[in-house]
Amino acid sequence: MRRAEQRRMAVTALAAACVGLAVGRANAGGLVARGGGYPHVDVESAWIIWDPSSQREELIVAAQFSRLREPFAWVLPVPAPAEVGPVDADLRLALSKLIAGYQRRAPRWTMPSRESKGPLASLTFGDPGTVSFEQVKAAAPDALPRLLGAPMARQYVALDEWVKQYAEHEWNLVGLRPQISGNLAICPNVRLSFRADRPFFPYREPPWRADDRAIGKGRVLRVTVIAPEQVAWQVGPSLPTMGPAWISFEVTHEDLKGAFGGAYGKLFDASKRYWLTSFEDWHEVRPGNDDLTLAHRGPIPDNGAPGTIGDKTSKGIELEPMSTPPLPEEPKAKAKAKQPGEQARAGRRLGRNGRGLVAFGAVTLLALGAFAWMRREA
Repeated sequence: MRRAEQRRMAVTALAAACVGLAVGRANAGGLVARGGGYPHVDVESAWIIWDPSSQREELIVAAQFSRLREPFAWVLPVPAPAEVGPVDADLRLALSKLIAGYQRRAPRWTMPSRESKGPLASLTFGDPGTVSFEQVKAAAPDALPRLLGAPMARQYVALDEWVKQYAEHEWNLVGLRPQISGNLAICPNVRLSFRADRPFFPYREPPWRADDRAIGKGRVLRVTVIAPEQVAWQVGPSLPTMGPAWISFEVTHEDLKGAFGGAYGKLFDASKRYWLTSFEDWHEVRPGNDDLTLAHRGPIPDNGAPGTIGDKTSKGIELEPMSTPPLPEEPKAKAKAKQPGEQARAGRRLGRNGRGLVAFGAVTLLALGAFAWMRREA
């Protein structure tokens, strides 16, 4: 009887270990909530205005969240202390205005379309509103409760691991706390200004439980970059690509003034040419384990070339229509790079599938050990 009871205890322990290892594989948004009731990220909109001469980035973000269960903070890591504040303009139609100006200069250009649901050209997002924020050093021992503005209900290993990588490089964390209205929370446009080696967007996310992510609900991230150079999408050490880009053209200062209103003078240098590239990412669960870096793709072409202000072809630059992505899957493992946001440190962390293999190996060893022990005791 005693041996039978021991066998049942071994099987129970093994099952518990399997469950614990499996739960740690799911991933979702860079959010902090007191009791783990994370909302769903519906839409994220980001403007990046980049000045390579001063290595200054102006990051303007807005977002919408649903499935709200408790107050939360949207946490954005930045590589240096940031100036944080509201945007002195209504940017809901900014991209539409810039596209309209481009269409006037290139009447033969056709906007690319997306299967069943085209690029959100008229994304009227970033409604005016209020949002509170907190900025802390990632290495601060009380970083998470300070970002949330409330004590944490318990320790969250996934969040601690996510923060740890930024703490090791002495980054800052900016926590935005939007107001909640019913089942929605809309974070209005907020401007973060800071120094960076290259323009980036905090794309990397901490792991959390599988039941806390709403697979299939839909999620879109739009990152629009305006810089005196052409840029390419790069996550971690991956090859820079124009893959997620759907529009790419030179913008005039007249159009920039019309789109950004009173914020124009703070964001742009009237003596420089600027190129706009807009990217869209539709992954419900983001691939890899790195932040998004905008790599240098090349200089702005000579005036008269396709996409420039003086485009002689009037055809602009035709990019391939973006196809509908497949249903979300566990992303493949990626090699780590040197810094978070641009590159994560090589060899410090396994990719998600790599962690899954480790978990599977651990479960297998536990099973073999339990089986051998039970045979010995039989």
